[in-house]
Amino acid sequence: MTRDEFLSLPASVALGILYEGNAKIREIVTASEKPKLPRSPKYDMRVYRKGGWNYASEMELESLQFWHGKAVESAASGGQYADKDTKKAAGLAYWVEWRRIEPAAAWSGEREHKPCTASPPSRNPALHSELPADDEGDASFDYGREAGL
Repeated sequence: MTRDEFLSLPASVALGILYEGNAKIREIVTASEKPKLPRSPKYDMRVYRKGGWNYASEMELESLQFWHGKAVESAASGGQYADKDTKKAAGLAYWVEWRRIEPAAAWSGEREHKPCTASPPSRNPALHSELPADDEGDASFDYGREAGL
């Protein structure tokens, strides 16, 4: 098999060939514990930015890491929003962990108290700036805080 043929195989087949064909790899894998993979977040969260917000579920890993870094930096500054940004950083940390494992998966869960399947992650996710039509006038509920964020 050529290198190109090997690289064109599905990942599970190629890894199976490596595992079965190399005793040293099999020994290393057998001695390792299976890692516990992060589960997808149950609740979506808003990431506020100039002009509105994006949903974390529709953001790529790099964007989530950027906003997580901003929240950590702001929380560490000890400013007036430090507590809020600490919670925001914790919420974004869940998203970063999950997106590392599932970089292209469309998320399913609960958004604004309703079941939802989000659009796949994008470099430029939809920017929202208004409440959904059925929730206009109910200013008592802060949708970005449903998970304590």
